[in-house]
Amino acid sequence: MREAAVTPPLQVARACAVATAVASHLQAGDTAAVVAMLDSSIRDDGDDGIGELADAWQQVVTPLGSITEIRPPVCGPRNSRGQVVTVVIDCEHGPFQLRVTVDPDGMVTTLHFQPARSFAEQAMWTPPPYADPTTFTERDMMLESAGLAVEASLCIPNSAVTPVPAVVLLAGSGPTGRDSTVGPNKPLKDLAWGLASHGIATLRYDKITYAEPESILSPADFTAADEYIPHALAAINTLRDHPSIDGDRIYLLGHSQGATMAPRVAANADSVVAGLILMAVSAEPLHHAVVRQSRYILSLDPDADADQHPGLAALIKQAELVDSADLNESTPPEDLPFGVPAPYWLDLRTYDPIATVATLNVPVLLLQGGRDYQVTAEENQRFAAALPHHLDVTTHLYPAGDHYLFAGGGPSAPADYYAPQHVDPAVIADTAAWVQRW
Repeated sequence: MREAAVTPPLQVARACAVATAVASHLQAGDTAAVVAMLDSSIRDDGDDGIGELADAWQQVVTPLGSITEIRPPVCGPRNSRGQVVTVVIDCEHGPFQLRVTVDPDGMVTTLHFQPARSFAEQAMWTPPPYADPTTFTERDMMLESAGLAVEASLCIPNSAVTPVPAVVLLAGSGPTGRDSTVGPNKPLKDLAWGLASHGIATLRYDKITYAEPESILSPADFTAADEYIPHALAAINTLRDHPSIDGDRIYLLGHSQGATMAPRVAANADSVVAGLILMAVSAEPLHHAVVRQSRYILSLDPDADADQHPGLAALIKQAELVDSADLNESTPPEDLPFGVPAPYWLDLRTYDPIATVATLNVPVLLLQGGRDYQVTAEENQRFAAALPHHLDVTTHLYPAGDHYLFAGGGPSAPADYYAPQHVDPAVIADTAAWVQRW
């Protein structure tokens, strides 16, 4: 394992001070001050750079509401670009983290907004009632692909009858850990432990964008294929080589964008996967979905005027560019949703998940929450309706379920994800029954 370089204490203190200053300037709306702190390698000179950073900041903060607290900085590892520092920022509807890298001269060399890990660590996750840890063994391991390793967790049932079926879990969009942690909740861990308690092995892992954000996001040609396929294939191969696993009964379970990408992973596997379990999958393109989601979140605030909101207006303009014939590899990232480079969006435009499912000719299980605002039931039904009739397709709609298939009532909102809860037990039972029927 690669050893982290040691940073002198004064450089650590300086880096923490710089990260705190960045957070404070952003909270105050002084994006010009932040741009001035950026290293020349990532800074766009002039007013445009200031406006682009302001737009990106608004896109992150708007769904979460006003800032309530900027927490003390946490110093992480040092990499080739400098000292990594994380600052958790609490908002009305949940936290996120500002992750910056500061070079020895005190200049910011990377700047990312991510889901907050430390918030989740403050609350203790407890196993759901349907998970029995005495029935399986979980061990941590590493998955490596193309020289990049991520942490993973493998659950093997303590079954006298082997080999057993297995499921690879694919997390949703963004830099997401193996448990898909949201507040005190770990929906993918719920799924993994629930299925393992039913005699089904599971393997889940940190996405590369979570494990190595500075390393993987810097190449301008990074795509969704790079984000999902390499380590998913490594996971499939790891299960196929395990003596307790039935190599002919390996399934992919994807959530949200992980569900969208699951057919693409299966199409790139060395041998046919046994089936696809698609949880909150949509026929709607990602850049359309983020606009609709932002508009919905704004609608929850009776005092907000979505049509006049600058953050939403900027996001709509960026999404329109993704659809435009003007999009090319040279399009500046700051003109695109979340500052994600053009090759990522160009790659997604060429990928049709429904057509890919049709080429696989494997059974499909669709799991959808009726209260999900991120992937609506209507979009999920549109996906199901477009699948070829010759496929074996099973659908389950959970009327009380939200995006993570947590059961609740009333219109779903981001803040709901942060109340301690678990994936609906019916989801575990239905998924396990479907896997074990084959």
